[in-house]
Amino acid sequence: NNPCADTYMGPEAFSEVENRNVRDFLTANKDNVKFYNNVHSYSQLILLPWGWGYEQPDNYDDLYEMAMKGNDALFDVHGKTFEVGCIPCMLYVASGGSLDWTLGELGIPYSYGMELRDTGNYGFILPPDQIIPSGEEVWAFHMTVARELIKEFVP
Repeated sequence: NNPCADTYMGPEAFSEVENRNVRDFLTANKDNVKFYNNVHSYSQLILLPWGWGYEQPDNYDDLYEMAMKGNDALFDVHGKTFEVGCIPCMLYVASGGSLDWTLGELGIPYSYGMELRDTGNYGFILPPDQIIPSGEEVWAFHMTVARELIKEFVP
């Protein structure tokens, strides 16, 4: 409960104005939003719901397949390998994540979390020469997913 700690989560859900604004936008547009990606650092992971346990959502296969397409595009940019899987399968049980909320409460069908570079050599202090390559990888992931979503949802 230390507000100065790196892992401080706030006094309650959506306690910060930025989170309330994202919540309000997503809630108002939930019928049109098909993709949500919560981006963090570090570990090189593409995380799928649920974070609160090992049970898989009904659309897990679709989530996994889409993540793998994006991951292939990401790899093609600089050869970085990201692992894909559920949050507790890759890390630990972590309830309260936004991707669980966007899928479970709002019904946004492609809800992910992403842990960017690196795998632990630098941790949260990524060297400046890796920032743009990391952005290029994430861009490739998002562009690939966006193209697939257009095929699926746009007549």
